[in-house]
Amino acid sequence: MKQRLVYATVSAALIVLDYVSKQWASARLRTGPDIDVIPGLLRLVYAENPGIAFSMFNSGGQTTRWLLVSFSAATAVGVAVMAIRAMPTDWRSQSICALLFSGIVGNLIDRVQTGRVIDFIDVYVGTSHWPTFNVADSAISVGAVLLALELFRKPEPADVKSTSESTQNL
Repeated sequence: MKQRLVYATVSAALIVLDYVSKQWASARLRTGPDIDVIPGLLRLVYAENPGIAFSMFNSGGQTTRWLLVSFSAATAVGVAVMAIRAMPTDWRSQSICALLFSGIVGNLIDRVQTGRVIDFIDVYVGTSHWPTFNVADSAISVGAVLLALELFRKPEPADVKSTSESTQNL
């Protein structure tokens, strides 16, 4: 039980960090000048995205908003179920779930409150820009990469035993 509490705490901390950073970005960057953190590479700018990654589905309509809210909520529930089903000692799965859950919920809060996700981190080189993102997007991206790596990882003998034990417990 203690292990699950650690991952839940990490997830909650990321959700709070995402929320606070978006509130700061909204208050400071919406009307103020952009902040060059590392000139030519990283700056903080205010942006709103009514869609999903890379501004897909960004019509801004109420139907799209609530479809994205519903999808995000269902996905967050699915990730929570995955975390509950994973062994508490399976730090890889628990870490992945904590990252994915916190990122999904962080952006879900924005969608419910305003219908748009606040983004403010702009990574660029010259005139080439990565799409502007936020803390929640970072958590989702890192969690997705780790999940992909985990899917291609060869199970260790202890993992096979843990998987069969967790299946028996269901």
